[in-house]
Amino acid sequence: MPIGFIACWIQRDDDVILTKEANHYGYVSDVYIEETWRGKGVFQILLQKTIDHLKTRNVQSIKLNVVAQNERALAAYLKVGFKSEEISLRMKI
Repeated sequence: MPIGFIACWIQRDDDVILTKEANHYGYVSDVYIEETWRGKGVFQILLQKTIDHLKTRNVQSIKLNVVAQNERALAAYLKVGFKSEEISLRMKI
């Protein structure tokens, strides 16, 4: 029975203000670790496998989004080296 996964794809954008390398990145859309396995290093193992795979495709960076209220996930991403790059805001009208 699986204990977790990372869903990722290679994204190529055409943003003219970014470098060629910045427009070519791995995008992590979903991360899930079975609750009983959280905090036991599974995320780090899955992330390293994802990084290893992306490097074979000449990808030099990974992007992802996280819900601001998901403090545990945000802490895990920051711990392994992700840095805040953009802030998305929403207003109910």
